[in-house]
Amino acid sequence: MPDPRDLFRSAVTAVTAVVDAGTDPDTETPCSSWTYGLLLDHLVSGDRLFVGLLTGTMSPPSSPRAAGALAEPVPSPADYRTWSSRLADVFDDTEITAREFQVPAGRLRGDQVIMLRSVEHVLHGWDLAKAAGAPTLDLAPVAAALEEPARHLLAAVGAQALGERRPFAAPVPVDPTASAVDRLVGAFGRDPGWSPDPVAGYARLVEQFAGHGDVELPDGTRRGFGADGLRTDGQVFACTHRGRLMIKLPAAEVDRLIRTGLGAPLAKPGQRPMREWVLVPFDGAASTRADQAYGFVSARG
Repeated sequence: MPDPRDLFRSAVTAVTAVVDAGTDPDTETPCSSWTYGLLLDHLVSGDRLFVGLLTGTMSPPSSPRAAGALAEPVPSPADYRTWSSRLADVFDDTEITAREFQVPAGRLRGDQVIMLRSVEHVLHGWDLAKAAGAPTLDLAPVAAALEEPARHLLAAVGAQALGERRPFAAPVPVDPTASAVDRLVGAFGRDPGWSPDPVAGYARLVEQFAGHGDVELPDGTRRGFGADGLRTDGQVFACTHRGRLMIKLPAAEVDRLIRTGLGAPLAKPGQRPMREWVLVPFDGAASTRADQAYGFVSARG
């Protein structure tokens, strides 16, 4: 098994790229009732807490904080780097792995503490990526390396006990042939197929373009392809399709979104995928991508 300290640093590196993508702090996440901002705060405050616990400058709280009790203002990417780096430095102390510590999840050895924080960063990094519309590809190798030791950790702590400590949850059944990331997040209570609410997401986009004089909003009178779509110069640039946002973008950008796992191809049965159309979630990047689609179609009109 890789050194736990190396796994933690790899997890932090992968999540840093997600955090740097940024998004609206109020964006919903796969963790019910926890917004992007609250989860980022949870990660940063968690690292700050564990620095205190492992260095003896802080006692463990009697119970985890509720989502609504998380502090404001929302931490920045710089805050994430600062505290994850400080915790990594604490983990580098070779005496840490040999000692036992009383932490919110129970009494754990130092190497188990490192594993716990690594899992938290990968799990919540996945949450943040799903919310922000950022790639999760960099999390894959870390998740693969963490999967077996993470299951040992679950056995040591107890899945029920850990599930009671939000924002973990009870395990979700996942196909054994699924990716390592999906299996890991499922083991800690996430639905790998989660996506944001499409109805609320599209309503926000309609409101976003309501002030554009050259944009025709859906009025329920059209039928056929793009009936509920947003149009400019008579051409659809964004609409809903089977719970996702369908947008028109340059072929190169469509290819990039599909390649990074952020988008899915759009094709009629028995036909090749459309080169300039892609399906994306109504996540924190939906507004920006709809703007890109609007600009692309407007320029060609």
